[in-house]
Amino acid sequence: MNIEEAFEYARVNADVLAKKGEIVAGVAFFPGDSNGEFQLFELTYQYPESEDEYAFLAYFQGGSLFSSSTTEESYSGDTFEEVLAEMPDIAEGLNYQCFNTEQTLAGMTAEGWLCEIYPQLPDPEMIDTDRSVFKMTAISLISELGNSFQHNAPSTKN
Repeated sequence: MNIEEAFEYARVNADVLAKKGEIVAGVAFFPGDSNGEFQLFELTYQYPESEDEYAFLAYFQGGSLFSSSTTEESYSGDTFEEVLAEMPDIAEGLNYQCFNTEQTLAGMTAEGWLCEIYPQLPDPEMIDTDRSVFKMTAISLISELGNSFQHNAPSTKN
């Protein structure tokens, strides 16, 4: 799904997604990016309960494998267009899909959230896990969606 279709899917299916423990997200690999080479944009819709709450939300997480340094950001608006105007350009070019997740991804390291959305990845905490195999497998899974970018500096709207 492109970002517009993904936000619409999140809006129409907000209750179902929550019940199933699913998220709508785009995952990307950007070698050398200052926000981390692995990046996740999670799109959600909530029913605002007050004027201070926004309906459309996007959560960004970035990080490099086996590093505790992460980048997190959130974007919000009353409309899809308002959120999109705040987000980096790269978010608009990603392919999005639904992922099952048993826990919130906020605050996790890159390998943590990658394992949560791609359960076929080896456990990075195991002593015998080959880090290069883990990285290549993660890149391969992301590339299947067309979200592996080999340039070093994505442009942003900010």
